[in-house]
Amino acid sequence: MDEQILSYFNTLSTPEWLDYIFIFITRLGDMGFAWILCTVILLCFRNKRRSGFAMALALVFSAIAVNLALKNLAARPRPYDFYQGIALIIQPETSYSFPSGHTTSSFAAALTLFWLEKKIAPYAVILASLIAFSRLYLCVHYFTDVLGGMLLGALLAFAAVLVAKRVHRIGSFELG
Repeated sequence: MDEQILSYFNTLSTPEWLDYIFIFITRLGDMGFAWILCTVILLCFRNKRRSGFAMALALVFSAIAVNLALKNLAARPRPYDFYQGIALIIQPETSYSFPSGHTTSSFAAALTLFWLEKKIAPYAVILASLIAFSRLYLCVHYFTDVLGGMLLGALLAFAAVLVAKRVHRIGSFELG
């Protein structure tokens, strides 16, 4: 299944305009840039600090789970390292493929907002979905890498929200 989906995405590239859009979108997810910026903004407002704290936790959980554990355990080569003929339009990644770190951090952050900040959550979920799609469009991940990242991100968001609510309840930090 992964090979068929990858082959389909490899045929979508349209350098005239769509490539530039998805390169820009994927760059928003580089090192969690958009999500870290959102976290900092939330932390600046007293009534949003619990959400900012939860997002920060989700991003830390994501970095640990993906970069320190799962990518090295799975050690799955990138699609362009395995299949010939993939038209790669960005620089090759240096890490393993599973799970997608961009997708995991994006869904961890966006779903944290889904549970804590209902007004901005739809925009975050749309951005997370676009970032996940960009990883497929750019052929730097398999579909199962992205799906795994979405599921892991959801789990990490849930854990971060639980921890943030517990910390807020016992009052060890001034969160809002």
